[in-house]
Amino acid sequence: MSKHIPQKPPGSLDQSNGNRHKKSNRAKNYKSLNEDITPLERQAHSGKKVNASSRKNQISIDHLFEFQSYRDSPEYQKSRRHPPRSRRSSGLDSKPKKHHLFLHGMRFINVNYKFVVDYRKNYNAQQLDPNVPVDTDDILRIIVPKGNACPICLSEDLIAPRMVTSCGHILCLTCLLSLLESEVPKSMKKESSVIVEKYRDCPLCGSIIRQKDVKPVQIDNVDERFEVPKIKDEVVLTLMSRQPHRVFPLPRQLEQLNDTIDTFPWAAQSEPDLSQYSRFFKGDLAYLVGMYQAEMESIKRVYEEEKELYNDDGKFMRMALKNIDDDLALWSSKFATDLPDSAKASRVNQPKVEGVPFYYYQTGFKASTVYVLSPLDIKVLKSSYNNDYSHLPSSLVAQVENIRYEELTAETASTKYKYLSHLPSGTLIGFLECKWQNSEYISKETWATFKSDLMKRSKQSNKKFHSEESKRRRALKDEERRTREFFDRENNSIPYSDQDWMPPANFGSLSITDFRDLPALTSEGHTEEHESLTEQPEQETPKLKKTVWGTSIPHSEIQTLDEGEENDWDPEEMIRRAREEMERQEANNSGKKKKKKKKLVLLSSITDLRNYLEEQLPTVFGHFGYEQSFTLIDIKLALGCVTVAIAGFLFWLDKNYSFNDTYYVILGAVALYFVVSCILLYFTSGPGYKNNKYVGKKKQDTISVYGWTTKYDPIYHVKVVLNGNEQSSTSKEIPFTRLYDAFGYFNQEAAVNEFRELVEKKSQ
Repeated sequence: MSKHIPQKPPGSLDQSNGNRHKKSNRAKNYKSLNEDITPLERQAHSGKKVNASSRKNQISIDHLFEFQSYRDSPEYQKSRRHPPRSRRSSGLDSKPKKHHLFLHGMRFINVNYKFVVDYRKNYNAQQLDPNVPVDTDDILRIIVPKGNACPICLSEDLIAPRMVTSCGHILCLTCLLSLLESEVPKSMKKESSVIVEKYRDCPLCGSIIRQKDVKPVQIDNVDERFEVPKIKDEVVLTLMSRQPHRVFPLPRQLEQLNDTIDTFPWAAQSEPDLSQYSRFFKGDLAYLVGMYQAEMESIKRVYEEEKELYNDDGKFMRMALKNIDDDLALWSSKFATDLPDSAKASRVNQPKVEGVPFYYYQTGFKASTVYVLSPLDIKVLKSSYNNDYSHLPSSLVAQVENIRYEELTAETASTKYKYLSHLPSGTLIGFLECKWQNSEYISKETWATFKSDLMKRSKQSNKKFHSEESKRRRALKDEERRTREFFDRENNSIPYSDQDWMPPANFGSLSITDFRDLPALTSEGHTEEHESLTEQPEQETPKLKKTVWGTSIPHSEIQTLDEGEENDWDPEEMIRRAREEMERQEANNSGKKKKKKKKLVLLSSITDLRNYLEEQLPTVFGHFGYEQSFTLIDIKLALGCVTVAIAGFLFWLDKNYSFNDTYYVILGAVALYFVVSCILLYFTSGPGYKNNKYVGKKKQDTISVYGWTTKYDPIYHVKVVLNGNEQSSTSKEIPFTRLYDAFGYFNQEAAVNEFRELVEKKSQ
């Protein structure tokens, strides 16, 4: 049964629509005023009880996972692994660029960490090729350095830590189990419903986490800051010896242990302690039982603390204990079964290669980077001891002059650094370059032989050190300036001036303003000093001198600075400070509602001189009655918008349709994109349009101005064409010294006079 709805008159309908529109506008305005209020804050303001255990009322901290320090950035890793060096090279002898080796999963773990493995297995593959990772089923424990934090609880004191072998990230066992037991996201519910095994994504990298891909972790509580050698410090270098068929070296004093150690040393071995020399250790069931018992005790201890503080119900504690019991039962059954003879470790199956052992010096054994003596230093020591490694001292003390970092590759391990072939590719090697002058380990004859090479290397190291120190001081000053500007901006105080922190120095002809005030200690002292300078007698005129541009400017006394002092200025530093002062003055002038001041242009930059002159062309030709035409600019903008629209259309097709369905449409769009791009290229670099800087119109006349400069030549080349007649064009070369004064101010009157000659000549 239908109801009869009376129709409203048109006037009342419009009135109701208008009222509804006003109400919607009010709602939008109210909504815009409360956009910054979160639902949790709105619930708290209303006085309602907030359920803190609800996921809806919890604050997300996912943005913290995206944090990246400077040490993790590609720039830092590139400069750390491949220090820049200046080298003259031609196209004939230039070497291909080295690419960073990408490591992921077990390859990354194999390079960076140590392992405790099943003692019953043989590891011939790892002895023949260190790049082959150990089978995860044979790994009892992974040893990692401290400094890793759990991505869930954010604690660096991990309780029963576990590593995900698919990516290498470490989590607490209870945090890992809570992640695996957490609610499945809506986007993955259909996918997880058909999968029997539980898995989740790693909260750091998104790799899949499965129960079988998780291994126990031992945190090595060693502070690497005391293990890493430092430049200009003395280090103790130990002579290492490695047999060709061994995967771990030993100090020469412990060479006799090679006959007693089968494959790897035991993990629980303490006399002698070989944990700092080997990457692999053997473990048995007793080692596992002790490890799991210690983890269970730590889990119970932490649970008692959290129970008192947070009223923890102990759900994940019980799950963690059950997980440890299951792992222990699994390993007990494995050790109870006998292995086939082919898989057992025996002295017979071990590959032996007869040959001379490798010798090299190493230090910082517990650091993540392998620090060894550089090849040149080993050559110097070897020459001093009759080219016999057996006569080299077992340990020596030397002063580090420089550290050169290099990433080990398969090529370098088999050619240049054969003594490091037991390390996997991707290992970071730090080659120590030491100072041997007046050293007790080097004879006078050896020093005379290698003096030129060592002194040249020392000179390069000192130059590099001073350059890095200068960059460090510059970065600190820039950071201080940005910090002070931030606080001044937040506190709405007086704008911060660079002169408040710059040391007193005069840049001569490159200074932006002459007779600049010295840095003031306080604002009052700065004002008094400025007033005293303005009251100087007029008869005191400064001395003049010639600049590189041929103009006369007041002579300034430049302080002589030593090479190694704090105020070591170079041309790049002076240009940088000049640019900063220009930006500061522009920022100060932009906020004042006064008469527009002239813009300062850096005289040493031809590009800046040309760009500012071309910006002033409409004003200059306005004196001759010409009005700028924007037709060419509009055409370029329209063509650019068309290319962007075509690209967006192709992106939309790719997201909504398959390639086979839209093949001909895509083909036509690509062809159209090519045609439009060619037209845009013609209007940019084609004949009659290249270097076109200005187009003006006056009644029936059209004038086109073309301008360009050559490298390192402070002359502006200009060509004027009237009504498109290229044959009757006029050209002229204008030095920038005629258009700018000695301080970088643009002289508009001089520019008008220079272009007036071209315009009048063209009119005649």
